[in-house]
Amino acid sequence: MGCPSLARQSSIARASPHPPLLDQQLSVARLGTMGRKLDLSGLTDDEAEHVLKVVQRDMKLRKKEEERLSEMKQELAEEGSRCSILSKQHRFNEHCCIRCCAPFTFLLNPKRLCLDCQYNVCKTCCTYSKRDKAWLCSACQKGRPAAPSPESYETGGKRRELERQRR
Repeated sequence: MGCPSLARQSSIARASPHPPLLDQQLSVARLGTMGRKLDLSGLTDDEAEHVLKVVQRDMKLRKKEEERLSEMKQELAEEGSRCSILSKQHRFNEHCCIRCCAPFTFLLNPKRLCLDCQYNVCKTCCTYSKRDKAWLCSACQKGRPAAPSPESYETGGKRRELERQRR
């Protein structure tokens, strides 16, 4: 009779314009494109392979970004617990920076209050936010969103496209 999986592969190969391995990879790519399905039936093998490489590269970049954000969240959580412990020490943050533990001095290293966490920090551990007109410590600065996420970019792009179509 023959192997059923081999028979299934040969029927896939006959039904599809793409080689079986490419079909398997494309089905994986279809799952990874944020829930959208790609119709690649009208493409040549080279074009379909190029689309597959682009989708795989996108998936790899998204995974790397997720790992980076996860790592950053863990660092911020560790920093938060360290600050919590230090702040419980009697008047520690009155005399020393909560981030680097450097002592405050009146002119050389004055204390500055972080807008977000409300801890005192030294001049090397904070930056001035012109938008908020206040100081932000390095940890709170890291915790703030720096740029829009890819999803917001995509939805913003779709919104602009719809607005253009309405005109």
